[in-house]
Amino acid sequence: MSERAEVIFFDLGDTLGSAVLSSPAIHLVAFDVYPFVSQLLSDLQHQGLRLGIISNTGDDGRETVDAVLRAASIVDCFEPGLRLYSHDIGLTKDSPRIFTKAAELAGLAASPQRCLFVGEDSAERAFALAAGMRACPHPLLVGEVLAGETLRYVRVTAPAAQVRTAHDLLRPHAFVPVHVADRNGRVVYGITSQRTAGELANMLLTVDLLGSPDAPNGSDLYLLRDDLAKQSGFGSSDGAARRFFVGDEASLLLSATEEGLLVALPAGRSPGQFHFNEARHGHTLKLMPDALLLEPAIGARQRQFIAGLEPNKLLSDQGREALSGTGTDAICGLI
Repeated sequence: MSERAEVIFFDLGDTLGSAVLSSPAIHLVAFDVYPFVSQLLSDLQHQGLRLGIISNTGDDGRETVDAVLRAASIVDCFEPGLRLYSHDIGLTKDSPRIFTKAAELAGLAASPQRCLFVGEDSAERAFALAAGMRACPHPLLVGEVLAGETLRYVRVTAPAAQVRTAHDLLRPHAFVPVHVADRNGRVVYGITSQRTAGELANMLLTVDLLGSPDAPNGSDLYLLRDDLAKQSGFGSSDGAARRFFVGDEASLLLSATEEGLLVALPAGRSPGQFHFNEARHGHTLKLMPDALLLEPAIGARQRQFIAGLEPNKLLSDQGREALSGTGTDAICGLI
């Protein structure tokens, strides 16, 4: 698109930070802003961009949400007239209507392509695109999208003796990791721009482009564990991969590795639609963009999980019991 975006709308939960909810009545009580957010918002404002919010806020209206964002020191980054909270306007992000309304409030009803929506949920990004907006899956990729760059899923492999140095090289670039594939961190999957992918390749990192250009704008990435193939062992043809090499589903498969099948599912497609024989519970992993994933402590924790730590060991019995009483509808209403 030749027209530069003028207004950027952000989702809140899991995009700019983590929502802290009360219990048992579900209300927003705090918002833990991600470390990179304050500087990013300030930089965008200094570029003359107008900033807004589009958020499902459940039973919480402007007074509550603004107070929480004020305590988090970010509310003043957003124009009051561009803070769209579902409780106040009677619309949620389950259709293009709230995005159309946002463009109207920005004075861009006739040119919604000059609005950019940034959010971690592919279904919401799809509705934004349907309303004529542009979309971006992560705040740290906004600059690339504003510059007209194409976003790509990539696999980056570091030289065996240079893993830590490779992580240090990736961090300052427009690269958002989604998954560290092995115990030593040598293979990292992420989202970046085609321009940045070329820069990383020039640094002698091995960069594989996965999927089609701009696939990250309208899809979510999943790792599907193929337990049958794992059990049958090397050299056996038993496994679930063959279904992705025939028919319409072939386009969903980005990579087949020893770890599993990496697939990009467009908005509206669920990993539950793919039932693998012999698959064990919990062996489908949604790969979420996480800018902190290459930090040493966090990356090591994820690699422990990959190495076989059972998910249930991450929570105490009391923690699991407390979470079991919180319904998904209540949680989804606040993100």
